[in-house]
Amino acid sequence: MKRARFALPWTGFRRMTDRSLLPFRRSVACVFGCALALTSTAPSLAGGKALSCYQAEHRPAQYKTVTKRVQVSPARQSIEHIPAVTKTVWQTVVTQPARKEWRYVDAVTRPVRKKVLIRPAERVPQHMPAVVRTVHETITVPGGIGWEWRVIGGKRTLCKIKLPPRQKTVARQVTVRPATVSYKVIPAQYGTEWTQEIIQPARTEEVFIPAVRERVAQTVVVKPARERVHTIPAEYATVTETVQVREASTQWKTVALRGHCR
Repeated sequence: MKRARFALPWTGFRRMTDRSLLPFRRSVACVFGCALALTSTAPSLAGGKALSCYQAEHRPAQYKTVTKRVQVSPARQSIEHIPAVTKTVWQTVVTQPARKEWRYVDAVTRPVRKKVLIRPAERVPQHMPAVVRTVHETITVPGGIGWEWRVIGGKRTLCKIKLPPRQKTVARQVTVRPATVSYKVIPAQYGTEWTQEIIQPARTEEVFIPAVRERVAQTVVVKPARERVHTIPAEYATVTETVQVREASTQWKTVALRGHCR
């Protein structure tokens, strides 16, 4: 079995930055792991001798403290509202202008007594019922047609027969004196009551109302309200923070192990 040989591009490896070497280092670590596995089994399988040995050297991440100035609040503007300056003056003002109004004047009345109708005259009907008497008389009632059950030839048979006329006594009402209606006249009923007689009717008249003036206090503006803009500069503060200068990395270092490799 042939011995496995590995060559490392040290020149290009040293020129790379730590960040760009990270994927490369991972691939190299994989290759070296496979190589170590092959070399560790090579003597037992083929009796070969190791040419060189490598061990992983871990370099921790490197940090440093940085002090910088940061903006706490940006520059801004503040608006100051200055109220108006006023004063109080006394003036005579018309609170209610002169005007004309139409005023309602009630009617002038006096009490008088007058005859009033309490109940009008009316005719009350009086009904006299009719006088009747009952008269009985005998009349002949025709027989007509009837039905009768008979036994003919030993069988019960329903036969239509002619009934003979018969005498019947009936009662009827005879008017002796017809009903009559007479009317009774009730005269009207009058009374006396007091009412108001209009002497002078109600009316409307025009009335002149003079203006109303008052001395009042008024507030006048001496200086109007205004706004003043103040510019507030930005505020800064110095902060200290820890930043990463170099990432953690793993390198393979050539080592000499007695009895294994030189």
